[in-house]
Amino acid sequence: YNDKNREATILSAIYEKQLIENGQKLVEKIPYKYKYYSNGKLISKAERKILHVKRELYDLFPNPFVVTEGPCYYKWVRKKYGPFVTKSYKDQIAQKITYKKALNFFFPPSTATGQWLRKIRRTIVEKRR
Repeated sequence: YNDKNREATILSAIYEKQLIENGQKLVEKIPYKYKYYSNGKLISKAERKILHVKRELYDLFPNPFVVTEGPCYYKWVRKKYGPFVTKSYKDQIAQKITYKKALNFFFPPSTATGQWLRKIRRTIVEKRR
């Protein structure tokens, strides 16, 4: 918080104190249930983002983090987006995925959000010139 915003700082301190008094230290040690697929593999940020953007996937995969012998989100996302989700974050950085590739991946140009983001990006680039 901004140090000049005294009320927000006080409110934050009160909130943190209440968390501790109500057992936050015990609760924070409980592992997060949705960090891994049912097969034990870590769920990447990219896989989560795909689910967030493509909400219709919940119709195909009601519980997307359960890995089954048949069709499941785990297999589908690897088949459709392979290298974006199977490599670690460090590997993705090493590959130097460009901003444009990431933009196209998460917000395809055919979507309203994708078009809006591209318009914003063009405006920023033009202002820099």
